[in-house]
Amino acid sequence: MKNIKKVVALLVAALLVVSMMSSFAEATNYTITLPSTLSGATYNIYQILTGKYSTATGEDTLSDLHWGSSTAKSGDELTQDEIDALEALADGKPETARTLYNTYVTGSAYSTGEAAGAKVEVPEGYYLVEEILPDPAEGEEQSLFMVKVVKDVTMTRKAGTTTSEKTVDDVNDSTGDAENGQKSADYDIGDDVPFHVTATIAATVGNYPKYHITMEDILESGKFDDCQIISVKLDGEDIEDTENYTATTTWDTPASATGFKVTFEFTPEEGKDLSSLAGKVISIDFTAKLGEGAATRNENTLKVSYSNNPNNSDGKDEGETPEDKAITFTYKVVVDKTDGENPLPNAGFTLYKIYASHNAEKTGDSAAQNDAWAEDNIQSWELPANGDTTFTFNGVDDGWYVLCETVTPSGYNTMKPVIFEITATHTSDAITELEGIGTIDVSNGTMRTSVENKSGATLPETGGIGTTIFYVAGSIMVLAAAILLVTKRRMTAED
Repeated sequence: MKNIKKVVALLVAALLVVSMMSSFAEATNYTITLPSTLSGATYNIYQILTGKYSTATGEDTLSDLHWGSSTAKSGDELTQDEIDALEALADGKPETARTLYNTYVTGSAYSTGEAAGAKVEVPEGYYLVEEILPDPAEGEEQSLFMVKVVKDVTMTRKAGTTTSEKTVDDVNDSTGDAENGQKSADYDIGDDVPFHVTATIAATVGNYPKYHITMEDILESGKFDDCQIISVKLDGEDIEDTENYTATTTWDTPASATGFKVTFEFTPEEGKDLSSLAGKVISIDFTAKLGEGAATRNENTLKVSYSNNPNNSDGKDEGETPEDKAITFTYKVVVDKTDGENPLPNAGFTLYKIYASHNAEKTGDSAAQNDAWAEDNIQSWELPANGDTTFTFNGVDDGWYVLCETVTPSGYNTMKPVIFEITATHTSDAITELEGIGTIDVSNGTMRTSVENKSGATLPETGGIGTTIFYVAGSIMVLAAAILLVTKRRMTAED
């Protein structure tokens, strides 16, 4: 009987040994398929924990946890306190992953430089996957993933995207019609052109320990001046501190006042995050005067840079959105003065714009209206008489205009006012259609016309042919009377 008990005891011991040996058997390997959405991105994989997969509790779990090869305690079994401290890691949030990365990753990566979309075989465990973007200008944020591997895993990107846009409002002064939020517009030189720039904060901003976004507007050199900020808003409200974060705004305005650079930095309050900023829009409305140096096409460029790495504690890693532009066009009217055949000097002209409140005047054709147009209209271009025969009015936009001769060459009649409308269609690249007066050159926004002066009528002068004819008639009458008298005397003598 004793021998039987010994045999049973040995069998039990043997089974225990086999069981223990099986518990230390090599872990099962599974495949991590890396995100494939960004060509050129690479990934570093850090092993944080290893364990044994089990479904005994009804869930996919890891037991027999040991620190992974990328940590300072590689191979050591986790204590219960350490397990309790790391339980939150299962949520997979980038913020948690960043904390884990900063706290525990001290060793080398399990695998480095893996390509986007690659399949990497790893043992069961918890892994940290770091995304490295080759070109931050793609407008994407870098991600840090926490992955539990108890089966084959296919990863998807969790990073958000920051976007930006620049637009301009287009207004027709003669009709009052306005088209807001356009990529191109036309204006007169001297007009204050209304621009709008926006930047939409990424949906993942809550993962950042600090987040900044910089909006830089660049007006084409020599073509704009007097840049004026009208408003700065966050979803239509003033940007200010809240119970969740502090907001700091830093301005950098060039000395030329032809652009600006403003940085908004958001820092979470203690125990808070930046989630309330997700998807919100920062907007800056401003005007810039179209300057005397303006060409037909004038560019205004927006650049936006932003925090793009939630794993950087100071938020200094940056990406950039693609540059965006809004274009302002302006046109020119060229007038050639002639007498019908040859260039005629010593004329002077004024070009008046007819505003919406003066549309009734478009039917006028009398030079007497010159004074009315000069008095009532806000804008005019005056070119005085200086011996030239060609007059160029630079920097006009669409609308109704009146061309008046304000100095008339000596010996000629003043021309009737010429009333015409300029209409145009344009994109951010070029003018596509232009109508106005005379010959049109769409490529450079020029209209060219000839205007004619007629000489005054020639009237008879005192002492001219008007008196001579009377002298001749009188002489004939005197001569006829003399002949009659001589004839009568002869007839009397014969009798």
